[in-house]
Amino acid sequence: MRLFPRLIILAALGWLMFVLFAQAREHNAMENADPTQTIVYFVLVVLVGVIMGGIAAMAIVPAIGDWVGQYFFSPNQEAEKDPHAEAMAKIAQGNFPGAIEAYRTIFDNDPSDTHALCEMAKIYAEKMHDPQAGAEVLETALANEWPAEQSALLSNRLADIYLNQMHDPARARALLAAVAESLPETKYAANAIHRMHEIDRSHGA
Repeated sequence: MRLFPRLIILAALGWLMFVLFAQAREHNAMENADPTQTIVYFVLVVLVGVIMGGIAAMAIVPAIGDWVGQYFFSPNQEAEKDPHAEAMAKIAQGNFPGAIEAYRTIFDNDPSDTHALCEMAKIYAEKMHDPQAGAEVLETALANEWPAEQSALLSNRLADIYLNQMHDPARARALLAAVAESLPETKYAANAIHRMHEIDRSHGA
């Protein structure tokens, strides 16, 4: 039952309650009125009121809840599709070349998507055991101008490949030193310096 018909029923019951209540008062004011009939009128008024309350609870209260929910978040709005979903699905299937192509398409459509670049490099280095190809993805990207945060992210991912897959701590340290030098007194420089100290401790560079 839709909300509008329920409202019509509520209005009709309200009118019935008013009529019954008026008749009860009129009957009670009459001389030699039958008390039993007056009680019956009031019982009917109470019964109609209970029915109205039940209909209101089933119809109006949920509708108000829906309106409030739609005000803050409309469930009819289609959730924005994750542009990386297809690539992640291919990774889960073990289709690593397909995942790389999917990420490449994502980056072609959105050249600011550094996550796609980092994932391409990671797949090359960790899944396809071709760290040189992964490094080339990031090296090519870093040849272009990037905002500080994105440049630092790409540099750190490239340093990871140099260090963990290519076992070249010297190149990793040099790259981190370049980050620290180009972004002085920033959190990126602080992180790069911290990683350089870790390389020094682990590899005696």
